[in-house]
Amino acid sequence: MDWTRMFIQVLRVYPQRFCLNRAYILLNISFTEKKHLRKKVDYGSFKRKKTRVEYFIQKGGSLMNNMTEALARRRKEEELLRFASFSNEDALTLGLKIVEKAKQRGAAVAIDIEVNGNQLFHYAMPGSNKRHAMWIRRKQNMVQTTLISSLHAYQQLINEGKDQWKDWRLNEADYGAIGGGFPIHVIGTGIVGAVACSALPHEEDHRLLVDSISEMIGVSLDEA
Repeated sequence: MDWTRMFIQVLRVYPQRFCLNRAYILLNISFTEKKHLRKKVDYGSFKRKKTRVEYFIQKGGSLMNNMTEALARRRKEEELLRFASFSNEDALTLGLKIVEKAKQRGAAVAIDIEVNGNQLFHYAMPGSNKRHAMWIRRKQNMVQTTLISSLHAYQQLINEGKDQWKDWRLNEADYGAIGGGFPIHVIGTGIVGAVACSALPHEEDHRLLVDSISEMIGVSLDEA
């Protein structure tokens, strides 16, 4: 599936009221660019105008060109990034690792780690807000229901042309099919919880998590 077809599929999968916000998230469009686009692009029409699609193709964006490869990478990450055990101390170590890496990237994120229904770590960096905490809850719910990363869920929906509510019966108010949530998988036990962060463009949220976990457990993602 090429980029053009995937973008059109996104517009078809989500109800019209979500299309614009989804496009902004996908392409990491800034507030200034949004104002510019509102003057130039007709978002109100149900028709998928060629000029509209062409603009986003020219703009670029974070959606991978080859969805098959993207999904294979998500599966590989979930196979490689597993813990031998995961204690409260491990939650603290992982949480602080994410904070450290976020600071290195100049990002102000909110982070949460939940295991077996218990919140083991939560930190909101200066600059984050309540909205980020709400997204964290949605991402963690998605991970603990689907047992895959929230980015994996997002890409799977697009690849299969499915709707989160109609096909999975997961409403968008409580479940976030968007990058930034990752399963905590203990070898020999299974998935015991989820770690999530929010504030960056969603694929960067995902990358922050997998980079932190891979460094903590000493697994190279170059294989993924």
